[in-house]
Amino acid sequence: MRKCVVHSLNNRKVTFCSYHDAANPRMVKVGQMHDLVYGNNVDINHGPFYLAMDIRSCSRHDTSVALSPDKVGDKEKTKKELVHEIMQTSVGSFEGENKLSKLTLRELRKIALGLEINTKKHVTHKVKPGWEGKGKGMLQILYERGWICEEHLDRYKKKVVDDAGLIVKEYSLGNLLEACTDFANEKTQLEYVCCCLGVKVVITTKYHAEYAGEGIEYSWGAAKAIYRRYPLYSKKGKGNFLGLVSKCISQDVLTTDLIRKFSQRARNYMLTYKSLEFVGDDGDRQNMNTISHSRIENLQKSVACHRAALDFDTGFILQSVKLVAGLDLEHEVDNGPPNKKRGRKKNLA
Repeated sequence: MRKCVVHSLNNRKVTFCSYHDAANPRMVKVGQMHDLVYGNNVDINHGPFYLAMDIRSCSRHDTSVALSPDKVGDKEKTKKELVHEIMQTSVGSFEGENKLSKLTLRELRKIALGLEINTKKHVTHKVKPGWEGKGKGMLQILYERGWICEEHLDRYKKKVVDDAGLIVKEYSLGNLLEACTDFANEKTQLEYVCCCLGVKVVITTKYHAEYAGEGIEYSWGAAKAIYRRYPLYSKKGKGNFLGLVSKCISQDVLTTDLIRKFSQRARNYMLTYKSLEFVGDDGDRQNMNTISHSRIENLQKSVACHRAALDFDTGFILQSVKLVAGLDLEHEVDNGPPNKKRGRKKNLA
């Protein structure tokens, strides 16, 4: 979790009073850096506000708690524990921790049994985690910003709905936190890492990647379709592989006319999404192009993960390559050298 700067204590999306007390040292001020994790040496007074002082002090660090008699017994050791014990032997020193950690739990148990290491442990206690060094949670973060009423503390939950099924914004922690300025503008992990590397990331909609850029997904699909049509012998060896990949993505294959055709296809998706923003007086969406809204919904439901344009628009890509580049991808591009048939030697005797 990263720190964030509180730019404003007011919330434009939620219209109710704030409980911020400027004299309370546990509450953050405007412009102050807000820690989202309890520090290791934090003052006990800055711990969870909803815990009494004696409970807050006792639950600060991780503690070992005895299990009830019905839960005491033998349990299988975890993968981490098995790797640690195997590393204490000569086999572990020879194999190395990196190699052992890649093995399955069943394989590790087999090795441990061969070394006469018990794969089970007798459990009598469990670790109860403390709050020090842990994330503060939504309730604590909102309290430090003055959005929690201590008199109605039991009403706050992650999501609160009324009898009609509507969200009660005043007591829904998720709604309150999403409305905060710094959380609403929070960078994703990908954006944060790329920003540290000096790279700018532009996030598009997560529904359909095929309309990104100038039809880049279709260009990759065409290059992969051509690559797959080459025989296996032309892909063996690092030099042949790199040469074939360079050939498939070169301008001789992905010509300007082909790129423009793919760009036009991608633009149809862009127009479709744009058309969904315009709603007529009768409530019907305007149809601005040939790709219907139902097709977009079908694509979204049929594929719920990252996909390639070659998987769902194969016909369009193959037809475009055939018309523009003159390549028939129904057969191999290069048949290669003829295979020598080996037959049995005839016995002339």
